[in-house]
Amino acid sequence: MIDSKVDSRFLGAIQTSFKSMDLPTEVKLFIGLMAIGAGATGLFYIIKKNQIHLEARDIFLRLLGVSLGRFFPSLTQYVDDKPSRSAGAPAKSKVKKTLQHVSSDKEVIDLLVSRKVRVDVSAERSGQRSLAGVALIKGMNGLILECDLAELVSEKLLLPGSTVKCIFTEMTYGERRINAFVGKVLQLSQDRRITIQRTSGFGFIRRRAFARRKVADQRYIKVKVWKIDPEDYDIDTCLDDVEPDITIDNRRTATPKATAEQVLDISKGGMALRAAVRLGGNMMSVNDRVLLAMLMYTPKRKVFIPHLILAEVRGARSAGNGQVRLSFQFMRSLKVPPRKRSSLFKGQALMASALEHPEG
Repeated sequence: MIDSKVDSRFLGAIQTSFKSMDLPTEVKLFIGLMAIGAGATGLFYIIKKNQIHLEARDIFLRLLGVSLGRFFPSLTQYVDDKPSRSAGAPAKSKVKKTLQHVSSDKEVIDLLVSRKVRVDVSAERSGQRSLAGVALIKGMNGLILECDLAELVSEKLLLPGSTVKCIFTEMTYGERRINAFVGKVLQLSQDRRITIQRTSGFGFIRRRAFARRKVADQRYIKVKVWKIDPEDYDIDTCLDDVEPDITIDNRRTATPKATAEQVLDISKGGMALRAAVRLGGNMMSVNDRVLLAMLMYTPKRKVFIPHLILAEVRGARSAGNGQVRLSFQFMRSLKVPPRKRSSLFKGQALMASALEHPEG
């Protein structure tokens, strides 16, 4: 009897404590809304990450097209022909690239021949890899490859005996990726036929030795370009007495129009730009040597740092509107004359001040 009284009192105390913890209706509503919001956010993240909404949309459109195609033939055609975004590599999605699978060396070469794959043939020069040409493999005799040159960039880099790296479209060989092999040039004929002996197995080489970076703010970089004779040029004469063939100096517009003269990208090994050659200036073509004078703004020091570089034209083509698109490979850095460090471009101090105080 005593035990039952104690138990009833204990249970009563527990019930009272739980009643005292009852939350106000407003608090319960707030917690409920927070839970619903968290659940909706998680669901939205899952749907967005897995592209479920795109798949559901495509399924809905296909069902609608099948159901109403009898009355609206154009709707059926639209649904069948419209490409799925999930298959078109959206900007921020991580779509795995399907690679061709091969199981033997012969199968690799046969695939390159049958599909007429363009193979980049590069050679080492000045401590870095340089594109010498683009080849199409026509046949194979053991380790010897007969090729046609679709593009000849530098004949000097393809002389017999030269070691070259040949890079092609990625494949999977067993469980590893391959896209290249090393070879030796045996013969280069006048009709752009080249014979290469493969001296290595198939491996993987990064297509670009240096990562390219887009120039987001054109005010941070200035460029002057002089076409020079590599055997007879003088830095002081170019800087003091010769007008540059190309000048890019966007001082006020961070992102100029698509057709404006600008630096397109830059890396440790080179740069690309689109510009117009001045009236009476020297036109440039592949393999021409140039002198590059650059100013690059450094936010930490809040000044423009001058650079003088000897470079070579690696690509040149028309860009419309009287402009050309030029790609340069940096060969070596040159010493900037001390007296030109602060006057390589007019108003360097004012340009740096304008970037430091944009509202001023």
